[in-house]
Amino acid sequence: MLNIEFAFDMTERKHLSELRTLSAEGAIALREAALENARENGVEGFLIIFDARGLQLTSEGLGRYNETNIAIALAKAKTALSIHRSTSVQRERMESKGQKREDFGDRIGSLFGGGVAVFADEAKIEFVGAMAFSGGTEEQDENICRTAVDSLGLYTDLTPEILATTEGKTESSGEDSDIPF
Repeated sequence: MLNIEFAFDMTERKHLSELRTLSAEGAIALREAALENARENGVEGFLIIFDARGLQLTSEGLGRYNETNIAIALAKAKTALSIHRSTSVQRERMESKGQKREDFGDRIGSLFGGGVAVFADEAKIEFVGAMAFSGGTEEQDENICRTAVDSLGLYTDLTPEILATTEGKTESSGEDSDIPF
């Protein structure tokens, strides 16, 4: 005799998928790491973190932030959430392909650096959330998020940070660099 309850359960499951995403605890850990980095570097602004479904998990302002910082952080996060790419990566990609904002409908919020896609895997396939900071320069905003993601053992699609170059050598590695700048 066929167990109807079991058959129904299997039918339901084949039409569903499991989505791994940032947890509330993970978002809080990201927030704390990002805000610590911002404090250490004297950067004031607004931070916001979303899970892969677009649910806002946490946000916090630091120092003298304003409505503009909030709006820009939200716009950066919108881009990272909808495209599954960090804002600066998406901007560079669009520039290299000759694409315009209009090519993406209303999926692009902001292309200023500081909106960061967060991945669970080094291959950057499993998108688990997005975070954005607004208040410093694009580089500062991006670094605040990148540092927090790295501290949790998660990944971004951003290229590794290069501190400075001197005659083809990077300060961080001391190895010859083939990166043309």
